[in-house]
Amino acid sequence: MEKKTYLEMDYPEFDALVEKHYGVEFEVVASEEWGNDQAHVYTIKKEEFDQWDTLRWENFLSGKEYMYMAWLVFQKLVNDSILPEGTYLLRVSW
Repeated sequence: MEKKTYLEMDYPEFDALVEKHYGVEFEVVASEEWGNDQAHVYTIKKEEFDQWDTLRWENFLSGKEYMYMAWLVFQKLVNDSILPEGTYLLRVSW
């Protein structure tokens, strides 16, 4: 058994952070094709984007890319010091 510490966030809070800081309407549940009553864990440390991540981010900001963006968005929020590095538990319940 292993004890872990998570930073918990509900999906609407995550979506609101994206809109507030990047001006993009985002629905992580739709982007990731998640269902109700789920939780998803992401461990994020500051790490610069490679050229492909940079291209995906630019496409996201311009509305050209939307699907499966949760990790990239978490990474950007941490890289920009909006969120601290850590392990996040993103809850989905409606």
